Amino acid sequence: MKRYDCLKILSDEMSGDELVLVDMGNVSTELHAVNHRDGNLYHLQMGIPFGVGLGLALALPDRRVIACQGDGSLLENLGVLVELAQMRPENLLCIVWDNECYEAVGGHPTGSAIASLAGIGREAGVPRAMETTTPEEFAAAVREALAGDELSLIVAKIEPGIAEGVRPMTLYAHVEGTIRFVQYVERTSGVTIARPDQWARDEIGHRAPDARVGED
Repeated sequence: MKRYDCLKILSDEMSGDELVLVDMGNVSTELHAVNHRDGNLYHLQMGIPFGVGLGLALALPDRRVIACQGDGSLLENLGVLVELAQMRPENLLCIVWDNECYEAVGGHPTGSAIASLAGIGREAGVPRAMETTTPEEFAAAVREALAGDELSLIVAKIEPGIAEGVRPMTLYAHVEGTIRFVQYVERTSGVTIARPDQWARDEIGHRAPDARVGED
């Protein structure tokens, strides 16, 4: 099973209103190619997408949040599974792209080659945790999760590698995508996240008493 094909399945099953978070590397590149939209937040650091997704899901209970990260990324912060199980946001779907290796640094095997991440999720208390090995299984699991009202964890067993012909995102695309994501959440959820005016006042307020704005 290939991650690119799974991302196409995921995009087809989405309603279009979901907030999608992905970690760095090939998954950001492939999602950008499959379904680039303002509701995607790309290139999050390893170990944090599920935590960021948890925060968003709790802050925006009326929005569906989908957080995706690799097996190595999850293994960097397995404790997040306990936090997920404790908080249990009904609007959060977590997906692990499990290729059983640290692909970005040469393909060294991860612990998921001998341990079940879905099993660890179930033991941590995640109410719906499942492993999928075929596109049909993945599609059914995504469909069930998006139609339900329960925290879900899907571990997708995939092959290493990036889809042929998919070009890496540029640095500008990363930065622009983050700005667009924040503005999209503000616009569609009626909340304020970024306040540049306040940041500017705080910056000036923390200057030394004899400092002057504009001085080097």
